[in-house]
Amino acid sequence: MSIAHMGNKSWTGRHHTAEENAKNSVAKRGATPYKNLLAEMDKQNLSYTALSKLMGLSHQTVSEKMRGKKNFTAKDIAKLVEIFNKPAEYLMTRAAD
Repeated sequence: MSIAHMGNKSWTGRHHTAEENAKNSVAKRGATPYKNLLAEMDKQNLSYTALSKLMGLSHQTVSEKMRGKKNFTAKDIAKLVEIFNKPAEYLMTRAAD
């Protein structure tokens, strides 16, 4: 099989479009109790990676906080309020599971 695939460069040099990247980003997100925060991210077309850069955290940390595995600190919440210009109570409201 490796010989049959040699020289197959069908994806080499190609990149996903911005639309494909956004679709893949949404599809890979895990379930989150922070529905309002996720809605605001979608309004601004922010992925977890983009949000992590704005917050100065790693992608993994933002992902864990969004899924509820880790808690948002007061510093994180202040940064989210600054980024989204919405009250902390609105952004941090957890959906009833």
